[in-house]
Amino acid sequence: IMKKSTFKLLQQSNSKEEILELNELLNKSNIKTKLINSSISSGIQALGVSTIPTFAIHIQQKDFQIANKILERVADNQVNHISKEHYLYNFTDKELYDILENRNEWSHLDYSLSKKILKERGKELKKEDVEKINEKQKLKSKNDMPKHVVLIGYICASGIPLLGIIILPHLLKITNNSIHRMLMTLWAVGGTPIYGMWLAYFFRKKTISYNGEEVYYFQKEIVESGEKINKLSWIFFIFYTLLYFLR
Repeated sequence: IMKKSTFKLLQQSNSKEEILELNELLNKSNIKTKLINSSISSGIQALGVSTIPTFAIHIQQKDFQIANKILERVADNQVNHISKEHYLYNFTDKELYDILENRNEWSHLDYSLSKKILKERGKELKKEDVEKINEKQKLKSKNDMPKHVVLIGYICASGIPLLGIIILPHLLKITNNSIHRMLMTLWAVGGTPIYGMWLAYFFRKKTISYNGEEVYYFQKEIVESGEKINKLSWIFFIFYTLLYFLR
């Protein structure tokens, strides 16, 4: 029995028919699929909440490359029936190349239509052009984070606890209620580790690559910085807390 975790999202759509057609094509190529209806339950719909049903198809990681080839063939056939009133015809050559370089962010139809429009403009992609685009795509699969954002993370991890310690005595003068005073203390000095954990979690977020692999969204150095900031926030939290109560 295949574990559920081995199946990953390939495509989703509001059209059930579209997903069923794709499912049939994949099954003909001996690709195992799982169909998921992620619509809000009928119980919630009964409350009058308007919902848009979303149907998704999941496949195993090992089948992603074959499945994407199938999706590309389907898209290549569909573009022949698209009029020139489609919004992509208003895109500049540079914008169309951006779609090709960031194919994970666009649908297969957008990708195929972009190639078709460039060809119509006399900019047909050669084999070496495709290789260059694929290389750029590999580089972009590990996104960078502006250095000043990471620097701010380090500063906040070390400075927020100190700021909390400074303003805490003034906050405690507001009330004599023990519960309120405890909450203020937790808010003043306890926010930093929460911030550090959140930042580490954010930097570790993952995305699904073209071949179905789960990869870190940010570069390895950014992920490691998130872990360091998380540890640093706990160190300064403990240090400033002991400093406050032992003074």
